[in-house]
Amino acid sequence: MTFRTTTLLLSLTALCAFASPTQAEPVLTGSGGILDSLYGWENLIEVQSGTDDLWTNTGTVFARAKGKWAGYDQTFGYLCGEEGDTFRSLFTAEGDGYLNRPYAWANASTTGEQFRFALDPSGAPRWSSAVDDNYDATDHLRTFEITLGPSAGHYVLAWEDLPLGGDADYQDLIVEVSGARIYSQAGATDAGVPEPTTMAILAAGGVGLFARRKARRRTRAA
Repeated sequence: MTFRTTTLLLSLTALCAFASPTQAEPVLTGSGGILDSLYGWENLIEVQSGTDDLWTNTGTVFARAKGKWAGYDQTFGYLCGEEGDTFRSLFTAEGDGYLNRPYAWANASTTGEQFRFALDPSGAPRWSSAVDDNYDATDHLRTFEITLGPSAGHYVLAWEDLPLGGDADYQDLIVEVSGARIYSQAGATDAGVPEPTTMAILAAGGVGLFARRKARRRTRAA
């Protein structure tokens, strides 16, 4: 091979590399990740896997596609009730990268009743937030609660669209939802904080006990 041929091959290789750069997809979590860019990583808490199977609404559920790194279009919606296969679509996300569309809303259930979020990707089975619904018995959803900022109290749903966990990047569709709560946590109360009536009774009892002790001290002093 001559010097001229070698130089030409190297030039063509460099040109192809410049014309077709390899762009790595961003990771979901951690500093510099997708969620960090959207909300600030320190403003999120991940919900324990399995506790986000069932949901309930506190009114009207709003959903917005925030990002999509998948070759297929992704249809997002929900399944009515604790079980069953009635899927109701909210929107179909197209394109790739960071999104801020579309805005969808629905009364996902009567307030206090259960439903499951679901993803219907083109060319793949439909996945549910309830693992038992999925034919591969795999969790296709990671859920994060937003704790600070203008979206505090909302949830972020990060989906994996391939069977058996696929590449486990969970950034095939990222959705922010409001007006929904995890069913197991909805209506939960802090058992360590007494109700107002209980607190009043305890306070009255404390005052009485203090008065009796003070009277005894006066009797002994006399």
